[in-house]
Formats: sequence, structure tokens, C-alpha cells
Amino acid sequence: MKTAMLFLAVALGGQAQEGAPARPQIRASAEAVIRARPDQAQIELGVSSQAATAQAAATQNAAQLEAVLSRLRKLLGQKAEIRTAAYSLVPNYRYPRDGGKPEIVSYTATNILLIESRDLDQLGALIDAATQAGANTIHSLRFLLRNEDAVRLEALRQATQKARANAEAMAAAAGMKILRVISIEQAPAPAFRPMHEIAMARAAEVAAPPATPIEAGTIEVRASVTLVAEVGP
Repeated sequence: MKTAMLFLAVALGGQAQEGAPARPQIRASAEAVIRARPDQAQIELGVSSQAATAQAAATQNAAQLEAVLSRLRKLLGQKAEIRTAAYSLVPNYRYPRDGGKPEIVSYTATNILLIESRDLDQLGALIDAATQAGANTIHSLRFLLRNEDAVRLEALRQATQKARANAEAMAAAAGMKILRVISIEQAPAPAFRPMHEIAMARAAEVAAPPATPIEAGTIEVRASVTLVAEVGP
């Protein structure tokens, strides 16, 4: 029992020493936005074919897609970055009005290609060439940055500087100054997306102009920081 009481006394003594008044703190947040010209694009386009049987739809789709691939490789060169993004072969049903069992009336085969290009001036010609060769589905056009990390880190640096400046301004207004920075926390970054994203379906149903105009615009990269600092006189 004496041993237990002695331990408790020592523990309480330690808490008393550690219970010194804490210095006041300031919390400041800031955001930085950097706008950059994109230097890469991703296009998802493809061919959707419909036929009475699954085999016929798949065969027709393969022939159409090969024509599109041939045209794209001729335009972009054999080293073009082209790969399959998705493929599907699905039945199409007719549903009786009386609520009976639906029946398959046809099949649709869809093959989507993902094309990456660094020549943004060529995008309009690329889309035109694909649709002229038989592509009838254009899912999206995205503008990207190849060196996204460098831009993101610069945005983070600027946000940190702004947060520090905000903290110093608040401390000065209260007649104090920053003694030390206790913590710096980065807010969860939003999904990296370009400012411009085009989504289209059934391109063949819309009369395309002789040359499809494409404007890349700019990409916004954001960073948010919260800084906690200890202040004093």
C-alpha cells in the first residue's frame, strides 16, 4: 500500500510540473491555385455496331474498328499510344406491353479506344479522321499535364507561404508574434481534373463540320493548407 501511495504522489507531482500554462495558438488556412496550359490529351472514342446475332455484331464491329485503327495509325504513326479502354457485347431486348417475357431482338458490340496525344493542335483532325473512318461513339476528351507533380508542389508551396503570412498578420494585429510553427496540414486534394472536359455519344448522329475545333484552355491545380502556430509577446 505504501508503495502504491508513493507512486501516486510521484505521478501527481509530474503532472503538476507539466501543467504549465500553454501559450496561445493561431490557426490560419490558405489556398493557392495555379493555372497551366495542358500538354497532353486523352480521347476515348470507338465503334458501336448492332446486328441480329452476337457473332454478326462482333464481326461487324471488328471490321469497323480495324478501319478506324488503320486511319488513326496513318495519321499518328505506328508509335501512336492507342489501347483498348473497354469492350462489350450485350443483347437488346423487346419488352411486351402485357408484361410477358422479354425477347432478344439484336446485339450491340462496342469497342472503345483510349488515345493519348501530345500534339494538341492535331486533336480536331484526329477526331475527324476517326469519325470519317467509322467511329460513331466519342465518350470524352480530357486535357492533362504530363508533369502534374511539379505544378501541384508549387501550388502547395504557395499555399503554405500564404498560410504563414495570414498567421503573421493575425498575430501582429493582436500585438504578438509567431514563436514557432506547431503543425502544417494539407487539406485532401480534390480529384485532378482539367477545366475542359467534353463528353459526347453517338458522334455519327451529329453532322460534324469539316474541321472540328478544339480549344484546350487551361488546367487549374489547387492546394489548401492549414497552419497552427504558437504565438507570444
